[in-house]
Amino acid sequence: MNWEPESEMNENGLTSVQVKVQLDYKLANLYLRYEEDGLWLSIISVFMSDLGSNLSEIYKKILEINFSTTMTKFGLSDGKLYGLVELPLYSLDFSEFQAGIRRLTNDLNKYYPIVKEIMNL
Repeated sequence: MNWEPESEMNENGLTSVQVKVQLDYKLANLYLRYEEDGLWLSIISVFMSDLGSNLSEIYKKILEINFSTTMTKFGLSDGKLYGLVELPLYSLDFSEFQAGIRRLTNDLNKYYPIVKEIMNL
């Protein structure tokens, strides 16, 4: 997996690191977010930004996908579909961190064609 940090921002105790990752279908931004005294590391990516008009079918499919995934969860906000993995910071080691990024990127690749097909109905 090739990924490089692009930028880092620290605002009000929340650190956000942007990382570029090459997925099967596009170059994507992952955002690693954590609070200085927080308990969780969130790895977030915009999965799709234009969902079209078939939202009820997309909602249904996202619920099905969320039920079948182990770490990655998908959610809708402001007309965009996001992928999210959360990892506990307290005991996080590099292999768990790497596994979280791999799980998110694998799920983004796996579910992209399925959601894209529903959008085009």
